[in-house]
Amino acid sequence: MASAGAGGGSGLKDFKDLKLIGKGSFGRVFRAIRPSDNQEYAIKEVNIKAMSQREREDAVNEVRILASVHHQAVIKYYDAFIESDKLYIVTELAKGGDIGAKVKRHLSRKELMSEDMIWGFFIQIVQGMRSLHNANILHRDIKAANIFLVTAREVKIGDLGVAKITKGGMAHTQIGTPYYMSPEIWRNRPYNKKSDIWSLGCLLYELASLHHPFEARDEKGLAAKVLQGNYSPIPTQYSGDLSAMIKMLLVVDPSRRPTMDDILNHAIVQQRINDAAVKASAEGSPPPSARHLSTIRVPRQLSLLQNKLPASKYPSQQTDRPSTSNPRRVSGEGPERVPASKAGRGEVAQSVDEAVMRKAANKQ
Repeated sequence: MASAGAGGGSGLKDFKDLKLIGKGSFGRVFRAIRPSDNQEYAIKEVNIKAMSQREREDAVNEVRILASVHHQAVIKYYDAFIESDKLYIVTELAKGGDIGAKVKRHLSRKELMSEDMIWGFFIQIVQGMRSLHNANILHRDIKAANIFLVTAREVKIGDLGVAKITKGGMAHTQIGTPYYMSPEIWRNRPYNKKSDIWSLGCLLYELASLHHPFEARDEKGLAAKVLQGNYSPIPTQYSGDLSAMIKMLLVVDPSRRPTMDDILNHAIVQQRINDAAVKASAEGSPPPSARHLSTIRVPRQLSLLQNKLPASKYPSQQTDRPSTSNPRRVSGEGPERVPASKAGRGEVAQSVDEAVMRKAANKQ
C-alpha cells in the first residue's frame, strides 16, 4: 500500500467566500474560492471532536479512499486538514447539485427524463463504480443523493463516507440507505460488491420512474418487499432494453447479479457508449498499478492527525481543475420531454427514514 503524506498544510485561511450548501448530523459542506488559483471547491467540515473513536476512523477513512481513487466519474480529492478539532475535506465542486434533486424536479413537473440521458448517467456511474470495485472498494451507499452533476450531462460519484476496502472478501455491517439496501443486507448476512449492483439497479429504476422500486410505510414492510424482489414496471415510454437492464440488476440472489465489467460489456450498453461525457469517463480509468493509501490511524489527540493525512493534490494544469461550467446548463435537459403517466406516483413513503442506517454492532 502507498503511504499517506504529511498533510496538505492548508487551512480555512486559504479560502474565501465560504457559502453553506449542505448540513448533516456531524458537519457542514461549504462552497468556497481558493484565491491562489481562483477556483471553486467544496469543503466538507466534520466535527470529529463530537464523534466516538470509531466514527472518527470512519470519517478519516473517507479521506483515505478519496485520495486513493482517480477516475473521471468519481469526485476528485484535493486536500484535507485539521483546524479547531474539525476535519476539513476539500474536493471538486459539483455545481449542478445531486441526481436526487434532479429527480424531484422532474417529478414536480410530471416529466420523465429522456432515455438517452438516463443511459448516459448510468454508464458513467458504472464506469466509476468499476474503478472502485477494481480497487476492492465497496461504496455501500449508492443512491441518487450521492451522484453529483458536474454539467447537465456529466455525473460523478461522491460521498464515500461509509465505503470500505474489502481486500476481496465480505463485509458484515448493516449499512446504507433503506430504499437502496440489498436483500442480503436486510437479512443481516455478509455481502460483497454485488450489494452495490443492487443499489445501482434501484437507482436506475428511480431515474426512469421518478420513485423507488420498493416502497412501504415502515422498515418491516420495506424489507418484505425487497426480499420478494417484485416491483412495478417502468413507464412504457422507455425501451425494453432499459427494462431488461433493471431486471438484470434487481435480482434477489446476489450470485446471479452481474459485475460492473459484465454490465459495461453487455451489448445493450456497448451500443450506447457514444456520448462525449461517457467517453471521457472511460478514458479516466486508473492504471492497474493504482494503490490504496495505507490505513490512517486516528490519534486520541486530534492535533496530531494533521501529519497523518494525505498530501494535497490541487490541480497544476488547467485541464485538471475543477469544472467551471455554468450551473444553469443543468436546467437544459435536452429536447426530449416525456410526460409522466401518473401524477404523484413517485412520492416517497414519508415514514421510512431516508437517513443513512448505521447498525454497526457487527462491524468489521
